[in-house]
Amino acid sequence: MAKPVRNSGSGSSHVRKRRGSNGPPPPKGNGGGSDANKKFKGHHEDDAKDMESSEIVSQLLQELTPTADNSVNKSQQIRFMQRAVDQGWIRTVVGPEIEKQNDASNKSDQLDRLCRVWALLLSWEGQSGRLNSSTLSYLASSKSASTESLDVATVVLPKLFLFIGSSSGDDNQGASTHEWLATVCHCLTLLGSVDRQSPAKIWNLAVQEESGTSQDAGSALMKYVSPHVGELWKRQNPILFPGANAENNENENANATGQNSTTSPFLVLVLNQVLECLEDHTETDEEAEDVTTTQNDSESKQKTIFVHRALEWLVDLLSLSVDGTLRTFVLWYLKAIFFSLRAHRAMQRGDNQGNAAARHLTQQLLYRIQEWQNFPLQYNNKKNSQQLDSGENMRNNQVIIPRSQQETMHLYYRRASTLQKMCHRYHAHTLDDIIFAGLGRLCAGGKFVENSLASLSDSELLTLLHKLRLLDENEASSETLKALYHDRSFLLQILNDYLQQPKDALEELQYVPLFCTEKLLWDATKIPPNHSSLLLPSKVLSLPKLSSTHYLSFTDYLWRNFSLLQLETASAIRSDLVNVIRRLRPVMSMSNDNDDEDIDMDGDANNMKTTFAGWARMALELQPQQKGGGLTIVKVEKPLLGKTFPNKVLAECTIDLGPCGAAIRREWDALSEHDNIFFAAIHASPDNTTGQSEPPPTVQEYREQLGYDAVPAGTEGKGTNKDRLVPDDDDPSFPQRYGVQLVRGGTIVQIRDEEGTVLTDPIPSDN
Repeated sequence: MAKPVRNSGSGSSHVRKRRGSNGPPPPKGNGGGSDANKKFKGHHEDDAKDMESSEIVSQLLQELTPTADNSVNKSQQIRFMQRAVDQGWIRTVVGPEIEKQNDASNKSDQLDRLCRVWALLLSWEGQSGRLNSSTLSYLASSKSASTESLDVATVVLPKLFLFIGSSSGDDNQGASTHEWLATVCHCLTLLGSVDRQSPAKIWNLAVQEESGTSQDAGSALMKYVSPHVGELWKRQNPILFPGANAENNENENANATGQNSTTSPFLVLVLNQVLECLEDHTETDEEAEDVTTTQNDSESKQKTIFVHRALEWLVDLLSLSVDGTLRTFVLWYLKAIFFSLRAHRAMQRGDNQGNAAARHLTQQLLYRIQEWQNFPLQYNNKKNSQQLDSGENMRNNQVIIPRSQQETMHLYYRRASTLQKMCHRYHAHTLDDIIFAGLGRLCAGGKFVENSLASLSDSELLTLLHKLRLLDENEASSETLKALYHDRSFLLQILNDYLQQPKDALEELQYVPLFCTEKLLWDATKIPPNHSSLLLPSKVLSLPKLSSTHYLSFTDYLWRNFSLLQLETASAIRSDLVNVIRRLRPVMSMSNDNDDEDIDMDGDANNMKTTFAGWARMALELQPQQKGGGLTIVKVEKPLLGKTFPNKVLAECTIDLGPCGAAIRREWDALSEHDNIFFAAIHASPDNTTGQSEPPPTVQEYREQLGYDAVPAGTEGKGTNKDRLVPDDDDPSFPQRYGVQLVRGGTIVQIRDEEGTVLTDPIPSDN
């Protein structure tokens, strides 16, 4: 059986014991020179006691944040970070030193560099799967010196935000801007998952314009929203803007557009950078093939890692109910910049998005963000609600509660009614189809709204969306968005997203197959491999995360548990299928079904068929229907009212137990009603005529396909995974190697013998 699916966005691995020796302590001072690698070998955890904290800090600063004059050795940095993680210096040395430097009256540049070291070590410990219980306890509640670690994070994060936003990577000590952004996003993800109060405390720092200020999430993000659009939100949500009137809002937005600020909030910077990376199409596919420099390749990989880390943090921010107010304002800002629409359009273009596995993971994360954006929530006054308790998120007596399906329907119907009023006011003679259409038809999606608006020009359509306050035609946050305002297809997508009612979670559950198919079984982004070295370089997975208390609703809690249980079951099923198919050894051989006809001995494809050179205990080949075997669809019931899938599909399968031994036959006879069985359609490769399929790729080759740096020529050897093959359970190319076409499951409802006698019926009858 396969191992359970891990619920972690950063991956995990087996912790190997280091081969310690009684070697001398590491050299003091400069770690460079010809003996630089000696200090990374053979040290016990007690070595930290032989060194003063000042010496450790000096080495950390020199190795992880070198000055511009010194060169950077990436492999040496990785070895040093691994050693620092093993010694636990992040909680024993770096944390207390940051606290000491922050309390000092004269703050030096060393504090900024220490903050970067803290972030690098925490991110490395998380992405390498070495985030142990000691670090988690340190991050959650344990104290370092006299200050909790989360308080240390409130010192570290604002300085990192300021460093990234102001310098734009000019003084980044060998690391690109996207590399630092990925590191900080990963730190925010880790910090937000260790304590029930830390997300609200830490993530609010990401929406402040300047460090050290107690700023409200709404007042910070609303400065970066067009006043024309933001005014409507304030009118529709007076709970979030108590005491605000239209005149005050106009004056406030007129003076604060967000462009005069020296440093934008970290969240705004991250979202804009993600869109810039996804929409970057300066190089076409043909031009990209000509780019062979290592610098451009490394920059592209860093962008991909940053996009994955940023989307992972955004998923966590939208899926936790720690601070509902922050979540609401983040949703509004995402709608203001049309984040989901622009990201999906960029992914459909498909260029400059890394390899196929990286693109698929990006699509999965964007899909999860779209799910959380459409999750039905609303504000309600706690005094008027009897079913709420103190665990709900509040803001001045306000709580967030789930919105029912009927309330969601009324919300979108009001939007459709507003569209009809605008069309009647400005286009009464040209948009009759929309004016007199039913509200349900307008909210159902499809091509109806697009076809009805065909009579409007692009400028008239843009003006209509401006009247609906979906955008501001006179103001765009970027040149890319300004160009999209002249794209008719993009404008229609905005209107369709505004009107189309999302499906309810319980309704979507009815469309989920009960049995996993081949698409889910070999999806590496949903069912991760058993070894973290086979994950993508970002170490991000598109899995739902469980929390102790942070759920948006009871439905959300059940949906996450169901999804994880389904993936865990699929992992076990995949392991069993791989074991059986590998034992069967499918092979392409000459067919001799038609003895009376001449057979082309040259290997005509029409005379070839798949046979099995091996055998498995609980796997049998289905004979063709001409020989009385095979799989036959007996009945397909019509869908129930309001459904689009068949109510039941009944099939009949005939198997021959004659060639089986007595022990195997008893196991097959033990199958009974309600047992589950799986069918696999296997077509061996035409080149496989010996029963030996193509070997899986080596770990080194597979990691290069995922986007890892290639091992330099001449350096292959111990520890480079040159000859180690990827296990079949973790190989996504297994279906292509063995010819697996389809996988379907079913439940046994009746078993008959060769004479037609029902064996599963406790009361035999003539029927």
